Amino acid sequence: MGIYYSDDIYGILLYNYIDDIGNTVYEKTSDTIFTSEMINEAKQCYQEFYKMGMHHLSIKIYTSTTNSYSNDNNTYMSWRPVTKQFLFER
Repeated sequence: MGIYYSDDIYGILLYNYIDDIGNTVYEKTSDTIFTSEMINEAKQCYQEFYKMGMHHLSIKIYTSTTNSYSNDNNTYMSWRPVTKQFLFER
């Protein structure tokens, strides 16, 4: 399952890493649109992390469709996962 370098991706960026005492730490950004430029930048960041010894780092994008609905003038999005993109993982 490859990454779509030429297309913008609407999804959730998830990544995890091993901290200094051996615990796995999971992070999630807010829902956003990922441009190919952002993905390439993330790839460069990953390579830098790897050089610094973070060999267990993995970065994933979960692309999904959304159901949007409004309530009290606020718009909410309900995520339904569709595909899981492994950007780079060692």
